Amino acid sequence: MVIDSLNGGGAEAVVLRLLDTINHKVDDAEAHLIVLSQRGDYHVGNNKFIHILNFKTNKNMELFWRKSKVIDALGCELRNIELNFGKVDAIFSHLDLTNVMVKQLSTPIEKYYVVHNSIKLELAADRQRGLFKYLKQKRRKQILDGEKLICVSNGVSGELPLPWLSGSETHTIYNPFDVELIKRMAHKPRPELSEQPYILHIGRLSVQKRHDRLFEAFKELTSNHKLVLLTPETKKLKALIKKYDLTGRVVIAGFQDNPFVWMSHADLLVLSSDYEGFGNVLVESLLCGTPVATTNCDHGPSEILAGFHPEWIANDFSAKALSVVMAKILNERPAVILDQWPLFDKIKAEYAAKQYLDLIN
Repeated sequence: MVIDSLNGGGAEAVVLRLLDTINHKVDDAEAHLIVLSQRGDYHVGNNKFIHILNFKTNKNMELFWRKSKVIDALGCELRNIELNFGKVDAIFSHLDLTNVMVKQLSTPIEKYYVVHNSIKLELAADRQRGLFKYLKQKRRKQILDGEKLICVSNGVSGELPLPWLSGSETHTIYNPFDVELIKRMAHKPRPELSEQPYILHIGRLSVQKRHDRLFEAFKELTSNHKLVLLTPETKKLKALIKKYDLTGRVVIAGFQDNPFVWMSHADLLVLSSDYEGFGNVLVESLLCGTPVATTNCDHGPSEILAGFHPEWIANDFSAKALSVVMAKILNERPAVILDQWPLFDKIKAEYAAKQYLDLIN
């Protein structure tokens, strides 16, 4: 597997889970991870299966003079892995920047590209941010044309083919979750937080995550809950909180190595995004026994909650609709009964790992 950094995002967590599952819970298989830069929030320690290249950051990797160095270093590390551990059967590339490098890597090894997000909606959001941003991102996406693709939800795979992008193969494999580990982590000692009840949101400050919608919906609530954000504190985020007159009601807790204990003690987790590839935090929250309120964004929520709790999905993208769902859940305090969840078996890490390995076989 290859990824450009170990920043604290969902795709990075997915890669680390796959790595751990294949190496410790699957017989007769071994996985290695090459990280293109030293940038990261996840602490991986001394792990013989993780190989981090000697580039401090993944920024500006696509510049011509730097890109060739990264591709050369990637090829060298791949050869070192084969020399020390044995023949590599397949490469799984994660995220757009990584795809650029893997695409130009000269190797006979079979390549697969994992699509973690909605291509259509991601490009639509970039178009609103400017033509240059849009064209740059579209060039990255066009790299996938004619390649073997793995999509993280049926919604993402359902977008394909596009007039300018068609995979030679397209598979859907849900993101993997280590159910027992998440449950253990969820029962660790409670984080240093006031006894006041709280609502949780996890996600970086970005156009996609729509913190403005989150704050507007939270402001509509008549409750004594705090809103806890697991994301780094930035001037822009603090200014947005102030804009909605929520200073004192919102806690910025930063990136957390163990978000699951925060989930387990929350009364509710909220997803306010315009789009997702799958919506990992929804699954993780359910595994921690905490109900969720979410926009009906493409893609993920409708697949995750189908046949389980579709009423936890707001009926439109308005802050008002999201607030209504939040208030209903807080008033009713529903239990999360995993045995009644149709998707439960398909999100288990061993199930996903087997699907990845079956592609190679």
